[in-house]
Amino acid sequence: PKLCSEDSLFFIPSHIKVLYVPHTPLFIHGTLYENLIYGVSGKKGRDDNMDRVLNICERLMLPPVVLNEIMKHEVIEHDWSSKLSSTQCQALLLARAFIANPELMCLEKPTEQFPKDQAENICALLKEHVQGRGLEVEDEKMALRRPRTCIFSTIRLKCIHTADTAYIVNRDVGIRIMPGKDVT
Repeated sequence: PKLCSEDSLFFIPSHIKVLYVPHTPLFIHGTLYENLIYGVSGKKGRDDNMDRVLNICERLMLPPVVLNEIMKHEVIEHDWSSKLSSTQCQALLLARAFIANPELMCLEKPTEQFPKDQAENICALLKEHVQGRGLEVEDEKMALRRPRTCIFSTIRLKCIHTADTAYIVNRDVGIRIMPGKDVT
């Protein structure tokens, strides 16, 4: 069977903000805060607000030492990935994605580096991002925001069960679409 069929195609309008979150850490030369708000296109002071940034990072279970580094505006690094653990780097990439608040987020194995409890927390945050049309944003303005969608690859059954829809890709069968809760 073909892996690409009309059932597996979808259209993304050009006005939709799409963000790809890789499995490999990517940092720019600058402070950790500048790295987290890199690419944020919302209104200044709203999406890049320090309290919002820290709340998202705390919800991703980043340790206090990393949160303190975020608040330091004078610490500029060339390579944050050499100063932080791989799990912390991945959590910061996820934080950057939640801070950017895109309508469509495509994530490559967002939970694979994390222990079970953190992985389940990340899946819950992804679900909250979709249901609340953003994370750590004003609830009363939810109806004014565009819907959110997350597409991610994973091997964790718990994360698959969190998803509304699962696309099972198999060379023998092709692509099967089913509710995430029904995957065994």
